[in-house]
Amino acid sequence: MKTIKNLYRKIKAFFRLIIRKIDKKLIVPITKFVLMIGEKTGKNSKSFERWLTRKNTLVFLSLLLALLLFFLVDNQSLVLVESSAEVLEGQKVVAEYNKEAYVVEGLPEQVDVILIGKQADLYLAKQLSTKNVTVDLAGLGVGTHTVNLKYKNDVSRIRYELAPSTANITIYPKLSESRLVSVDVINQDKLDTKLSVQSVEIDNKEIIIKGAEHILEKVATVKALVDVGNLNDPEVGISTINDVSLVAYDNKGQLVDVEMVPNKITATVSIVSPNKEVPLKIIPVGNVVFGKAISSITSSVTKVTVYGDQATIDNIQFIPVKVDVTDL
Repeated sequence: MKTIKNLYRKIKAFFRLIIRKIDKKLIVPITKFVLMIGEKTGKNSKSFERWLTRKNTLVFLSLLLALLLFFLVDNQSLVLVESSAEVLEGQKVVAEYNKEAYVVEGLPEQVDVILIGKQADLYLAKQLSTKNVTVDLAGLGVGTHTVNLKYKNDVSRIRYELAPSTANITIYPKLSESRLVSVDVINQDKLDTKLSVQSVEIDNKEIIIKGAEHILEKVATVKALVDVGNLNDPEVGISTINDVSLVAYDNKGQLVDVEMVPNKITATVSIVSPNKEVPLKIIPVGNVVFGKAISSITSSVTKVTVYGDQATIDNIQFIPVKVDVTDL
């Protein structure tokens, strides 16, 4: 429905363009010409009006207008009938095969489609474009094949070419393996400095990875990337993060493209705020004036509360505060 409405709007805009050109190139010049003659005739304007209303004069002007209109429309029509080309870049390639049984490598994700034909047909072809390039692999088995890519052309008068038009592919049997999932917590620096992640639990600790045998052999680990930056107003307690992404890595830390079942999991995050109250220890720096000594030092604040990782704050016994006493 939207395509028809868009087509109607563009056709309407096309005719408006022709009317504006007729007005600009025909009506306006003729009007200026008539006014100029009227101004120059001055007193003889009545004679001019009588001449203008004669039957022969009207026939002549009508013929002149018809010829001008013909040449204008004919010139515009040439633009519509001349052959040209349009390029539809980055069209998605859709392969038809049993995705549960096979893995296909070597198939391009996108190709360019070159449409060739008359501009009017090209315009229609672009509006009706399916935006998909297809390749049928249903009858092919395991092995290497050269396949032709096809574009569904809804306008028979349009020729098309694909770049590339063929692909060298390899079909492998799809295998499955069970793998344990480990957890990586990311974006912890986005939490309030008083908060820290105590633990993370996931609802699926074991998943199935699928792919070609040589690809599965590359997978060294599967990780759940728990992004605590996605928590809204995190606070102390238990929070749930849905749709946690799973990624597979090889032994060099590079991503490995495999299918995962399930491909998303749920994580339960325990957030705590470890803290400890510790005293301040005033440490004088420098020397007071000669003959004087520090009898005592007191401060308005004697204790502070520190926050952080539990193991870190357990090792903090006091907070040193250096005070410059030079020449006191």
